[in-house]
Amino acid sequence: PEIELRVVSSMAGTLLYRQPFHPDIRKWMDRAMILSQETQNVNLRLQACISAVNYYAWMGDLHNCNGVAEEIRKIALPQQASPLILLTWKWMEGLIYNRTADSYGKSLKSISEGLEIAEKTGVHVWDHMLLSQGVYACLNEGDMTMAGKFLKKMEGALERNRRHGLCQYYYLAAWHRLLAKKIPFASFYAETALRLAEETGMYFTKILCTILMAQVLFEKKEYHEALSQISSARGLTRRSGSVMLEYACLMKEAQFALDMRMVE
Repeated sequence: PEIELRVVSSMAGTLLYRQPFHPDIRKWMDRAMILSQETQNVNLRLQACISAVNYYAWMGDLHNCNGVAEEIRKIALPQQASPLILLTWKWMEGLIYNRTADSYGKSLKSISEGLEIAEKTGVHVWDHMLLSQGVYACLNEGDMTMAGKFLKKMEGALERNRRHGLCQYYYLAAWHRLLAKKIPFASFYAETALRLAEETGMYFTKILCTILMAQVLFEKKEYHEALSQISSARGLTRRSGSVMLEYACLMKEAQFALDMRMVE
């Protein structure tokens, strides 16, 4: 069973990051979760759960996302749980709270607890992920000062040879500069994030970066290019079946249409 779980979980994770539009991805995710209940190998269970919770979060399926997160919580509860498992749980808590209304304080609490565990145990492999959720929480709340502090810490925690982590940093830095109306900086960071997303082939990340690039272009009054980018993002989103990202695309298209009418 462990060999099968390892194979199935790896396949589910690969499809999540590279081909979330694959017609059998849900079957692979479901099979991985079923097999994860039949093993005592905590690391394999955690691998399956992380892929599943990410998939459900991207798809906008918060019900199943919360269900898998509860499985991770059960793994993390025992006294003998490793620091890595505890850190994974705290990151997961922060991620879920950031997708829920009025959970700013709860998200920051989870992130702070995770960073404290990392400091006490010396296990820092999740630092940049925890810090990224801190940036998300602060930007969602409009707390630009705190977002900037998290970004600075995130930059220091990054490994330069891990392009996905760099992509996430540049994406968040672009969002931060965009909200601060520092458009030239936002443009540079957004272009860098999109390039890294294309290089890594991370499908959902590319959609996020394309949506942000569209917004930056719109702020630069490059309306045709902005509409082209949001159209591209919507095409990718529809192929993936992500309700959450399609909603984001539709909201952005509506914003552009209204703002362009005001310009006219």
